[in-house]
Amino acid sequence: MYDVHDWANTVLVSALTSGVVALGIEWLAKPRLEARKERILQLHRVRRTFEADVLAVLANSAKLSEAAAQRLPGDLKKSDVPSEMR
Repeated sequence: MYDVHDWANTVLVSALTSGVVALGIEWLAKPRLEARKERILQLHRVRRTFEADVLAVLANSAKLSEAAAQRLPGDLKKSDVPSEMR
């Protein structure tokens, strides 16, 4: 049979174990995890900035190629084209 002393001892040991594990994680693992989190967040910020820059370059190059394509036929007048290319 269980008596109150055994039950109280089990609860006390469980509470102390839980407290030691929680403090150990807080003191030992958490600083490393926080530093890792900052590196990961910085990497994601840089990646988002790079993606935005690439999209801007692609959009601007599409605009430039469209503008050049619209302007191209007007630039190629028959008088401007050398006779050997006609």
